[in-house]
Amino acid sequence: MNRGAVGWKTLLFLVIIGAIIYGVMTVAPPFFHQACFKNRMEDVMRRYGSLGEDEMIHTIITVGRKDCKVPRLSYQNFDFEGDVLEDSVLRCHYTEVIKLPGGRSYELKMNPEVRIKIPAAF
Repeated sequence: MNRGAVGWKTLLFLVIIGAIIYGVMTVAPPFFHQACFKNRMEDVMRRYGSLGEDEMIHTIITVGRKDCKVPRLSYQNFDFEGDVLEDSVLRCHYTEVIKLPGGRSYELKMNPEVRIKIPAAF
């Protein structure tokens, strides 16, 4: 019996767990950014009555860049349908790049969408 020796099954298990953890750490951040961005979009959409569409989108772009680390966005990335006291939809589309080993990269197309009934401005 070899005390202190690591069996090949244990070593294989550790390599597989390490690969899974590395994969999650590489792929997960864009999805966390999207979830944060959707929450901020909803928060700003609730103030649509007092802001108006252009100011709402400008605020979302500023907050998304600062708080959620989304890539640089413009007004063309957004599509807004709705008004105060109506069911409204705000869609956004952008691309996040994941850096892979060996200098490669992969583009993820992100499409956050928020549907809420916008409250009246007060």
